[in-house]
Amino acid sequence: MARLWHDIINAPVGRTIVYDNVVTNIGLAYDKFTGIFTAPVRGIYEFSFSISSSAGFTQGFLVKNGELILGIYSGIVKNSTWGLASSTVSMHLNKGDRMFVNEEDSAIATIHSGNMTYFTGHLIQQKNRTDNDAHLAKTII
Repeated sequence: MARLWHDIINAPVGRTIVYDNVVTNIGLAYDKFTGIFTAPVRGIYEFSFSISSSAGFTQGFLVKNGELILGIYSGIVKNSTWGLASSTVSMHLNKGDRMFVNEEDSAIATIHSGNMTYFTGHLIQQKNRTDNDAHLAKTII
């Protein structure tokens, strides 16, 4: 698990969010300098991420090898000074696949550091090359 150490003010679109306060990194799959999780083995992984923002809105997208997987929107609502969004997904990764979070759109937003802005990923079940991928697809929804 890694959290954001410093606030990000007016993050440029397409920038990888580097969650640089690493709390747990068993196996060293997460790089705190690039913000990229690299799958050490083939298998089923679970990822969660969140963004806390203020002074506007921001969108974050979980990205696998350059492909947008899912997004979240953190924005200000009436009578509020900040927003929070999070999501969790389980998916199949091959060894060497790369997962990260990109800031894709914002309107003068500050992404806040601390306990509410985080990224985490872990292996649920390792798979061998001989495992049936069709069966994997049926067991993850």
